[in-house]
Order: sequence, then structure tokens, then C-alpha cells
Amino acid sequence: MGSRSARIAVSGQAGLLEELAETRRQLSVVLRANAIELHNMRTRCADLQHTMNTLNQEGSLYSAKRAGWRRLSVLSPRELQVLKAIAEGHASKEIAYRLNITFKTVVCHRSRLMQKLGVHEVAGLTRLALAAGLIPLRETEPRSIA
Repeated sequence: MGSRSARIAVSGQAGLLEELAETRRQLSVVLRANAIELHNMRTRCADLQHTMNTLNQEGSLYSAKRAGWRRLSVLSPRELQVLKAIAEGHASKEIAYRLNITFKTVVCHRSRLMQKLGVHEVAGLTRLALAAGLIPLRETEPRSIA
């Protein structure tokens, strides 16, 4: 009877070992699935963070443009035309010709623009026009001095 109970005990232990091995395999599968899900979640979080950063940057640009437009809202339509032409780098004579006004009128508009906007130089007008989105920022080749 002793050997029979020993065999039962051994077979019981073998069965228990098989159950433990199966449980271990199942846990391994679950852990792998969780690791994959965690990786996917981290990837999604990184994507969301990137999207949020992009939206924040675009929001900042939009706010800057709105602020620029608020400053430009005091200008007449003709002053806006002159500002845009100045910011694009056109000379006063060329602006006068394009808008069919006199050179002196262009100079007067430029002076009023600077006064209304609190700017003391053409570069300041250009910065305001860029900030408001009145003209696009273009990458250009540097001009040679020679």
C-alpha cells in the first residue's frame, strides 16, 4: 500500500507541476500582451504630446497674429496697402506708381503709419506686418555686398 500511495503522491505532484507550468505559460502570455499594450499606450501618449505641442505652437502664432492685427486695426485700407508694400521691400516711388498715388502721398502714409503704430523705422513696420501675417516670411539668399 505504501508504494501505491507513493505513486499517487508522485502522480499528484506531476499533475500539480503540469498545472503550474500551464499557469506559468498563461501568465507569460498575459505579461507579453500587457507589455505590448503598455508600449502602444506610450506611443499614443507620445503622439498626443507631439500633437499638443504643435497645437500650442500654432496657438501662440495665432495669438501673435491676432495681437498684430489688433495693432493694425487703427489703419485705413490705403495705409494697409502702403504698409504691405513697404514690408515687401518696395521703394516709395514704386509704391506710388503701383497704387497710382504721388510719391509725397506715400511718404505721408509712411509717416502716419509710424506715428499710429509707434514705430520709428521701416524695419519696425516690416516686423509688425510679419507678426500680423500681412506678408509671408520668405527665406531668401543673402545679397552680396560687392
